[in-house]
Amino acid sequence: MPGPLPAPRHVLAALLLAGGLSALTGAPAQAAPAPDCSVPGSVGTRADNVDAVFTAAVTGQEVDAIGTGDKTRQVRRYQATVERVYQGTVTAKKVVVVSPKSAAKHGLGSIPTDKTWLFFVNGSNAKFFGNSCQGSERATSALLRRVERVLGSGHAVVEPEPDRPPLEWTELETSTPLPLGRLLAPGAAATLVGLLGLAAVGRARRRTPREG
Repeated sequence: MPGPLPAPRHVLAALLLAGGLSALTGAPAQAAPAPDCSVPGSVGTRADNVDAVFTAAVTGQEVDAIGTGDKTRQVRRYQATVERVYQGTVTAKKVVVVSPKSAAKHGLGSIPTDKTWLFFVNGSNAKFFGNSCQGSERATSALLRRVERVLGSGHAVVEPEPDRPPLEWTELETSTPLPLGRLLAPGAAATLVGLLGLAAVGRARRRTPREG
């Protein structure tokens, strides 16, 4: 019997691109190497790959679980006070940054509190997501000079003004007429009393008979 026909070239190419070489050779499939996050890229490269860049001091952190069932995973939440924004939309001084808890999954780890940190993260407003591959690190003077050369001097957070309460109308009871003194302003009431006094004096003089 003739041997098996060789696979067409386009089939072999597709198998190679899909990692199918192990199916042809019997060798176990090799997992893709994890990205090397130990050396962050340039400031410009890091900024191009995230939504927001800002400096902030971490004031607290806690480990939490998100998701349900088999999709539950551990994360670390950082509470931070933003100092200066270089990129993105940050609408609150108090923000939350979430990252994977595990260092193997490129979590940010335990960030020292009350130390200024430069965050390269995704998200907006007051909630952000980051990992070590995005390049967040301690904000040194040399690093901030590099950031300002690329992204400018940045700006402080401008929080939106709170909504003003709507005006309320109060209906007055009009069935009983108010006294004249309450209807008139104090100055107008004094003037009216003075005019009434002058009129009374005038009438009294007209009634007194002239001598001689």
